[in-house]
Formats: sequence, structure tokens, C-alpha cells
Amino acid sequence: EEPLKKQAVDKKWSIIDQVIALDNFWNIGEIHYALDESLADLAEDCDYNFGNIAADLRRLFGDRVNRPHGCAAFVLKPALIGLELSLQLAKLAHEEFQISAVFSSSFDSGIGLAFTSILAAVSDRAPFSSKVKKYAHGVGTFGMLGGDTLSPSFESYVSKEGLVNVNSLSRALYGLSLNEMSDRLPVLDPASPKRESTISLNESDDYLAKTSTSTSGRDIA
Repeated sequence: EEPLKKQAVDKKWSIIDQVIALDNFWNIGEIHYALDESLADLAEDCDYNFGNIAADLRRLFGDRVNRPHGCAAFVLKPALIGLELSLQLAKLAHEEFQISAVFSSSFDSGIGLAFTSILAAVSDRAPFSSKVKKYAHGVGTFGMLGGDTLSPSFESYVSKEGLVNVNSLSRALYGLSLNEMSDRLPVLDPASPKRESTISLNESDDYLAKTSTSTSGRDIA
């Protein structure tokens, strides 16, 4: 994540000032960072035009020999910057900068989490990402919601190991209609045991997106 607040010069923010400050932080502590909120800010500043966004990022990350940097990953939130732009930035990060791309949710419903998972799987399996380090994607927020608009719920496509069955999930979304979405969110009893996954490894294809877990619950998926 980004360990610094927004950097403004004369009350104006720019991605260049932000990354320079982050790299100074990296040079002092040798702790790598990931661009997260700054990518959404950059997209807004550039009116979501990929060409303009890419030009700014190439100035910062396009010459690693003469300008080393501490950026380990781009955190991409499709709910904030869109599906197409997220995938374009992932390709740019992998192919030109050798920077990892992490797809993340913004407390989305199951439908949003499903599309984020599909984008993550497509990006991870693309030829341009074959030599880039992979990190777990951030779609584990379903565990913090009281219900889901997707039926069966997004949680039902997540194994006990925290792997998302992207193939089955994408088939379930094909031809999705409003009748397949809940018109209200159920209220779940926090004391009730968590529902087990209804998709088993034997019933499914390969699980393409992965997660990390902890003893206190699922951190990221």
C-alpha cells in the first residue's frame, strides 16, 4: 500500500510528486510500496484516458536503469477506474515495467467481486505476465458483508483454502439477469457458523485466483 499521504506542491497534486516522495521513503527504509489510491487519482486527472495515464507512468517507471524505483505493484480497483482501464494498466505494468498488478475490490457485491476475480485471472494467465511476480488479489471483502446480490453467493465459489473458482464463476455470470440477483440483502446472524463452500475441487476446473488467510479470518483473496 501507499504509506504516505497525498503530496501536494502549491496545493496541486501530481503523480510525479507522489512517486518521488514514495521513492524517497523507499530509499530511506528499503521498504517497497504499491501504488493504490494514486492510480485512481491519476485516472481522474487524465479523464480516464489511457494514453495520457500511460505517458505519465512511463516517465516514472519506463527507465529502471537510470531511474530505479521501489514500486512493487499497481493495485487496481475496477470499481473505481473501470474494467477496461484496469486491464490496460495491468498489461502496461507487466509488459513494460515488470511491476506486478493486484486487482482489488472496494467492498463490492458478489457481482463486482466476480468481475474483479475474472480480470485478475485473465491478467495472471496472459503471456505478458509470465515473468512478473504474482501476489494474492484483494477480493476477500465478501466475508465482511451481511449478504450478497449474487445467487449463489460469491462466497460459494471460494474454497476452504481461499481459492476462487474463476471458471465456474464466469460460467455462472454468463447471461446473468435481474431475476438472478437478490432484491434485498438478507440479515445474517453473526453468531451463526460460516457457510461452507458449495463448490468442491472435484466439481470444478482449476482455481485461478488465490488468497492468503490468517487465524483471525481471510485477509485477502
